[in-house]
Amino acid sequence: MCVYIAKLDAELLDLRGDTTLAAPYLDPAGYANGQPLGAAARMREHYSLAYPSVRDQEGGESAAVFRLPALRPTRHGKHFEYRWDGQRITAVVELRERSYSPGAYRHVSGWLIRGNDAPYSTSAETHVSTGKTLAASSR
Repeated sequence: MCVYIAKLDAELLDLRGDTTLAAPYLDPAGYANGQPLGAAARMREHYSLAYPSVRDQEGGESAAVFRLPALRPTRHGKHFEYRWDGQRITAVVELRERSYSPGAYRHVSGWLIRGNDAPYSTSAETHVSTGKTLAASSR
């Protein structure tokens, strides 16, 4: 998965300053409460909707973008690999450009990965349930 980085540059429907107005639409367990508001804003041709983050309640902000011209300029950010065990995502691994030194190996969470075997090699792993990033050790 590739992360895209962009500046949100459009007039937006902004709920960040009024927590009383935003509260009925914000639910950490899901998006169902906010979907009717998003649908109505999109139908009224708003470019985006900004609201307080429900997961980062210490000043976090989120946005729903309905029209791509609201995002510019856009550039690539980090790349991630999501590890799936058949039932859930067990790990999220940041992928970085491979090491150019021949025979470079990296040890990541019990796996030995040779950096030259693929265009990207894993270099850090984030544990999904704790959110802690584990740096890979070079071997």
